[in-house]
Amino acid sequence: MIVLLYAMATVASGALAVRAPLADRQDPVRRRYAVLGMTVAVTWLGWTLNLLWPELVLGKLINGVAATFLPYALLAFIDQFFVGRDASPADPRLARLGALAPPVALAYIVAELFAPWHLGQAGVADVLLGSWVFVGFGVSLFRLWQRHQASKERVERARMRYLLGLASAAVGSTLLEAAARAFAPASAQASTFWAQEGLVQGVLPPVGALLTTTLLYFLYQMMSLYRLLDLTE
Repeated sequence: MIVLLYAMATVASGALAVRAPLADRQDPVRRRYAVLGMTVAVTWLGWTLNLLWPELVLGKLINGVAATFLPYALLAFIDQFFVGRDASPADPRLARLGALAPPVALAYIVAELFAPWHLGQAGVADVLLGSWVFVGFGVSLFRLWQRHQASKERVERARMRYLLGLASAAVGSTLLEAAARAFAPASAQASTFWAQEGLVQGVLPPVGALLTTTLLYFLYQMMSLYRLLDLTE
């Protein structure tokens, strides 16, 4: 059941990523949304493979490498979306996230393959990846909060509140899942696929994947119906 939910999140994220630029291939906002959606899809694809074949390192590597680029992809979309509408200044942290993401991805691969030290279930690679990703998400959430504070339009401020709440819930639930998984005590080898699936996922259900997919859909609606979307509280 867990692997099915991640597979559905992979397909939904990939479908939104492919659909976004079809309406206007020249729109840089849609191109950056496509990059964000595809990065999320590859992240969930890697975790799906890790659930199916946890004895192979390939799925975890795909998940980790894709996840290192998620903060950059999210901040790039946020900046392009707002810069393209009202000429807000670009966030200088975007360039730093983009420059540091490849070295962090390489360090994650090296740590995953050659650093076997663990704290509970968390390896050196897991700590490195989690620190990078969630600090990067914090930067993106702070950028959204800055945008909310700077906005003068009542409708847009309402949209931003919904977006901030949903994004915070997605990041927070994913962080809790990762922490619960990382610091769980070492477990014996499971005897069935369903038991092994539960060991790999951890004690918390994949709420983060569902909320992240919902967030992608919300961003798609904001992008597609920027001036026409009316949200009723």
